[in-house]
Amino acid sequence: PLSYEEGQANDGLVDEVQKLYRSFGGTALALTGQWVRSMDVPDEPEALINFVGARLSSANASKQSVLEAPTINRQLEIERDLLRVEAAAIATRFKNQQAQRWWTMAATN
Repeated sequence: PLSYEEGQANDGLVDEVQKLYRSFGGTALALTGQWVRSMDVPDEPEALINFVGARLSSANASKQSVLEAPTINRQLEIERDLLRVEAAAIATRFKNQQAQRWWTMAATN
């Protein structure tokens, strides 16, 4: 395992990654007709990094860049950026799915 450079995780980054993951995870569940009232996401920075990294659908090279980042804050920044992209993509997929569902219902009436 790689050791981190000294320093504490930025609480703002932790909060942002948690918020983005909750949005991403909630939309991913909605795509399959599921929902949750709340989603448990780790509060501890290293656990959060591992939790999110295991659930991202990003390319392996992107995930590797998280692992190779020298600081916890840099890992969180990379995951934040990846989550922004993935959350936007999955939101578009959900919107298109809903539009298709409503179009299909309208066409059968």
